[in-house]
Amino acid sequence: TITGTGAMANYEEGPAPWMEYGGNIFGIVVNDGVTTIGFRAFAGCHVLTSVDLPSSLTSISHEAFLDCRSLASIVLPEGVTEVGGGLFCRCRALTDVTLPSTLTYLSDGMFDGCVSLVNFRIPETITRIGSRAFYSCTSLESIEFSPNITSIGQEAFMRCRFLNNVILPEGLTEVGGGLFNGCGALTNVTLPGTLTYLSDGMFDSCTSLQNITIPNTVGRIGFNAFINSGLAEVTIPASVESIGGCAFLNCAALTEITFLGNAPRIDETPFDSTVTLYYPENAEGWSTPEWNGYAAYPVDGSCETHAFENYTDNGDGTHTGTCECGETDTGEHVFGACADNGDGTHTTRCELCGSVKTGNHVYDDENDTDCNDCGAEREPAGETGFTGLQLEADGIWYYYV
Repeated sequence: TITGTGAMANYEEGPAPWMEYGGNIFGIVVNDGVTTIGFRAFAGCHVLTSVDLPSSLTSISHEAFLDCRSLASIVLPEGVTEVGGGLFCRCRALTDVTLPSTLTYLSDGMFDGCVSLVNFRIPETITRIGSRAFYSCTSLESIEFSPNITSIGQEAFMRCRFLNNVILPEGLTEVGGGLFNGCGALTNVTLPGTLTYLSDGMFDSCTSLQNITIPNTVGRIGFNAFINSGLAEVTIPASVESIGGCAFLNCAALTEITFLGNAPRIDETPFDSTVTLYYPENAEGWSTPEWNGYAAYPVDGSCETHAFENYTDNGDGTHTGTCECGETDTGEHVFGACADNGDGTHTTRCELCGSVKTGNHVYDDENDTDCNDCGAEREPAGETGFTGLQLEADGIWYYYV
């Protein structure tokens, strides 16, 4: 039992005094009043199985529970706002962690080497994941990301060899190098439309990853991004302006790559020499039958069935969508069902681009009680003396407020 008030000491120069009995410490209780657990305070308590932390706690220093090999579960209390790097590093039995809503980040190496973690849900309050946060969590199969994460540090999931499905959240803008390096079971990855680059070595040695959709917001593909991966097909969006060296090297199943835009800048040997490149016939910077030492051929940009998506509002009553082949589709908004606003108006939203339109209720005549568009009910004008209804030149009765 740890008693006292304020911050515990850090143990940088040597072990904590109770470590003389470390081989016999099975449970730890930190009494209320303690605000900070010191650096390596309980590191190396190999038989520790139970930890009870107080509500007064606000921070836990680096490596406080390093090498607590028998610790299977822990609850960090509400009020904790700071956690040091390597907090649970090499806690080999750890399977269950409860994080407080007051915590906004996962520190560097926080769960490094926690080989018993299988599933992990990151709370919505977390906005940043540190470098190597889950490095070498070799049993980790699934991770549910907070929708508010904007940054993930380098090698955060490196060598998580059983991780198989990843959906990175919209809003994510920063990803560190080697993010999923060595994740050999990874088969499905969803990348957000807020990502502007793929980092160096991001999918290095992801041998089960056969295909991936690269968002049309990505402008750069980093060095070694997909080296030694299982990619069998890939389409490079027109937004990509540069590709790093060895980005697609040693992808044995990858024999052709389709580009949707102008020729990118490339570093040395981004592709295997056996890869054939295809590009739009009107794109700039390409040459055929060879481009920078690779076989390259233009295509007419057509496809059997266009799949238009990512519609944007043009501001003139129309919107435009884009097919992955580069073709565009411009048309009028397709408005769905109306919703009554409760003030004599209703609102509808375009089903393709999300554009919003608000208008007055519409009735057949002065005695009609149901709006033709949204179904909002009103009393007949003849019974209530209602005066907000007016017949316009188009022959339609409108309700004005």
